[in-house]
Amino acid sequence: RVHGMVESIETQIFAIENRMESANSQLTTANRGIHLLCNVVAEGMAGGKGAPHASNGTTLYEELMAFTRSTMNSFSGHSPAPAPPMVPGNQ
Repeated sequence: RVHGMVESIETQIFAIENRMESANSQLTTANRGIHLLCNVVAEGMAGGKGAPHASNGTTLYEELMAFTRSTMNSFSGHSPAPAPPMVPGNQ
């Protein structure tokens, strides 16, 4: 009987650990999106002068759009959608 209780507790702990890992992953993804969005908004408020680039050479807007597409696709389980047209002034 004690062995069964211990196994039950271990199973519950494992389930909680899995949920915590999932929540941590979602939080990391959300933080990345918030960071990108804030940078794009700040760039827009500055008039887009200089069009700051991400580390891989793309504009922050392009990086935000790519992040959004990949994140939405990972939630929906679909392949990536084609890139949307660029917003005027952000080309």
